[in-house]
Amino acid sequence: FFGIIFLSKMADDDDRDEMQKLFGQDAGQQSGFCDFFRSLPGSGDIVRFFLRQGYYTVHGDNCEYIARHYIKTDRCIQLLGPRNNPLPSCVVNAKLFDEIISDLWKKARIEVWEHQGRSWELVKKCSPGNVEDFEDTIFGHEGTGDAAIVMAIKFHEEAGRMKFGCAYCNSTQRELGVAEFVDGDQYLNLESFFLQTGAKECLFPAAAKGTTGENDVIVDVMKRIGVVPTEVKKTDFVPKKDGWGTVSDLLREGVVLNEELEMKDSLGALGALIGYLKLGADGEASAQFMLKKVELHKYMRMDAAAVRALNLFPDTTGPFEQTSNRQAGLSLFGLLNQCRTSMGSRLLKQWITQPLLDLEEITKRQTLIEIFTEDVLFKQALRDDILRKVPDLDGLIKKFLRRKAKLVDTVALGKFLEAVPVLKSTLEGYSGVHISLLRMEFIEPLEEICGHFENLQQLIASTLDFSTPGEVVIAPSFDEELEDLADRRQKLDRKIDKVYQAALEELEMDPKNMKLEKEKTGYYFKVSRQKDAALRKSKCYTILETRKEGVRFTNDMLLGLNTTRRELLEAYEKRQSTIEEKLQDTIASYMPVIEDVKEYITTLDIFISLAHVVLEAPIQYQRPTVLPREKGIMEIKGARHPTLETHNSVSFIPNDIHLDQSAQIFQLITGPNMGGKSTYIRMAGLLQHMAQIGMFLPCTSASLSIRDCILARVGAADYQCRGVSTFMAEMLETATILNNASKDSLIIVDELGRGTSTYDGFGLAWSIASHIATNIQAFCLFATHFHELTTLATVYPQIGNVHVTADTTKGKLTMLYELQPGPCSKSFGIHVAELAAFPPTVIDMAKRKASELEDFTVSAPKRTKTDENLEPFDMCSKGILQHLTQIPAKADAAAQPELLIGLQKLKATIDRHVQESHQLQQLLTA
Repeated sequence: FFGIIFLSKMADDDDRDEMQKLFGQDAGQQSGFCDFFRSLPGSGDIVRFFLRQGYYTVHGDNCEYIARHYIKTDRCIQLLGPRNNPLPSCVVNAKLFDEIISDLWKKARIEVWEHQGRSWELVKKCSPGNVEDFEDTIFGHEGTGDAAIVMAIKFHEEAGRMKFGCAYCNSTQRELGVAEFVDGDQYLNLESFFLQTGAKECLFPAAAKGTTGENDVIVDVMKRIGVVPTEVKKTDFVPKKDGWGTVSDLLREGVVLNEELEMKDSLGALGALIGYLKLGADGEASAQFMLKKVELHKYMRMDAAAVRALNLFPDTTGPFEQTSNRQAGLSLFGLLNQCRTSMGSRLLKQWITQPLLDLEEITKRQTLIEIFTEDVLFKQALRDDILRKVPDLDGLIKKFLRRKAKLVDTVALGKFLEAVPVLKSTLEGYSGVHISLLRMEFIEPLEEICGHFENLQQLIASTLDFSTPGEVVIAPSFDEELEDLADRRQKLDRKIDKVYQAALEELEMDPKNMKLEKEKTGYYFKVSRQKDAALRKSKCYTILETRKEGVRFTNDMLLGLNTTRRELLEAYEKRQSTIEEKLQDTIASYMPVIEDVKEYITTLDIFISLAHVVLEAPIQYQRPTVLPREKGIMEIKGARHPTLETHNSVSFIPNDIHLDQSAQIFQLITGPNMGGKSTYIRMAGLLQHMAQIGMFLPCTSASLSIRDCILARVGAADYQCRGVSTFMAEMLETATILNNASKDSLIIVDELGRGTSTYDGFGLAWSIASHIATNIQAFCLFATHFHELTTLATVYPQIGNVHVTADTTKGKLTMLYELQPGPCSKSFGIHVAELAAFPPTVIDMAKRKASELEDFTVSAPKRTKTDENLEPFDMCSKGILQHLTQIPAKADAAAQPELLIGLQKLKATIDRHVQESHQLQQLLTA
């Protein structure tokens, strides 16, 4: 993944000294570590950290990457080991390590090694789908907008097609999912399932020796969409004897298995997941998961090409690349994600990857968004005053269920519980026309839930003590034993203060010079070195330590009190821990109810976020009319690109989009480069997608029928990174379109046929466009530079021509970005080259050659045709003429043999042409 050339710069002297302390001065020791590191199994997607004395070191390719992306300088790189084969290395402190892990887990496998005894041992590891060892770091106080999702797939051939049994685990949201489906050669269903679930890692069974072909193709699908493939033993996918019994132990109370019982392949995949994540190993995950049966037909299908073409999510150019805020803003997710909670951000990603096919559900989403656009103050009160204060409930719930919560987590939960009634009362303040829907979806469920929280709130309030600034402890008054220990500790502290006052008098010191200070081991006295004369003379005190800032000392009385205090503290902490455990057990029993309220708040956060986008857009969005798929219409007036119009430097020019199943289903878009063709077709796909997640659209009005699929052939950068040519990428993506699109699909194609010769490219573009328009009959927007394709509109009435144009007056090229009916009348390639500041000599030569070619084209009918481009009639005519000229003009007796031979050759020529030409056969048999 890296392809890195190291800069090999040495660290500063101070850094080098620190490195030597960590690695050791011994050259043999350093060389031995280098050999050990290089002996580890090589894998480009593993980043290894080595724990040394509280610091972490990184080596090899990982070192340069960490230095460049996180430390932001290469000066930290130290060359470790022998000079003839050094190992680039750098040091990472604990704070930076946490920051790196919080970002890197989504893109790579991570390992942490620690020196134990005489060898290095692997002590922690994580992957994009399994973050158990780093949960506290990744899902910290601020939470994360990403969920850890790992999938497993089991597959075999059935009736000539591949059948998949799939299972996934979303450990962040404690959800298991299963699905079974068959798929074609392009694996579009599998690709769509990956995208819909948001899986970051996928387990698959190792193939038998010599049979890796199918595995390689499926792994390529994973890599194409950024899923980390993990090969595991085939036996891990064999269902256990107790079948669904192991799975049942993980499911929440009330989850009933019905249709899932018959999904044998999914059970095998789920078993592999459970083993990989060790979910049932220690009982921690029991009764925590929901089970969901995923049905692909409920959501619009999309392939990775469509996700890239529509720019649904921030783009990354590689598995380890970071995304800037500006790049994130260019994506649909970056635009729509105005959520105030981490849970909302996670669920919004799922909504974007799962556009709906259910018209009723789409309409309900639209109405709920409309509610929060009607009253700006109502939306603002919910968004800024309440939702902003909601913690990451997914992380909190998981901590309490696994008994890993701390008192600060209990405080966060208590504050959230206080906010729920305020949220409910604020929602009740709405008095618009859709009050019944708002009550049904949010107010009534929250009203029912709030009744369960009173006892829990009282428990938290009576248990915790906030009297010590910056510290949360169990209130001593909550427990008699704890209160007794606290009283004894306070009395002891007063005795210690009396010992301090006595020492001041005995040493005749001022409290300004002699202090009573405390550390973990207990209290001690401290005096500055300038005032320690009296101390040196006294035999009643013991000097503990002399430092530049002062002298630490004690006496027998203070030592004895410290011992008693430590014993009291140990007893206090032990009792407090017991109470904490009981408190966690009690709070954990409320987690199913907390889970319910979390679902409502998460969904509410998304609706308010989408409403915020509607209102904050440069021009307010409009609610589209979404129609059943059989209506077959896409009519959008004044359409604007949602992300481009948000840029301050852009004044977006709107255009209309019109496709109709009963009239024109196919648009050919021609025009100059940078004229807006690609923007237009991507905009159409994006607006269709937004409409089916229930979002309002940037337009003046819109009526759209539901599409079952969006397929795209736009761009090929990711294929090129993997060594696949642009033309091959075009053919692969086009094959997916041709084999999977239906008449209810939306297809967008941009510049098909560029990677081969003009004739081949044009021929393919013509045949593909014809096939889509006549055989598939799907809605299609087809941008092209082959102006000859525009004649398709004269052959097929369902194909129409539109174009973007430019103004070339006064010798300048000005893009107009307005869509006009009909084909483009001229090419603007040379004008674009002028805009790119080509040298004048190059431009002049280009104009001359273009003029010559135009003249050549005009005179083309007069030129002699070659055999390769003759029509069958012309070829036959030419052959007949050739043989007729060879037959003697005079048919006397002497010429008869030669005449017979000539006629026989003529007959053979005609027979051959008739056999090779279906058109001639039809003509002769008519």
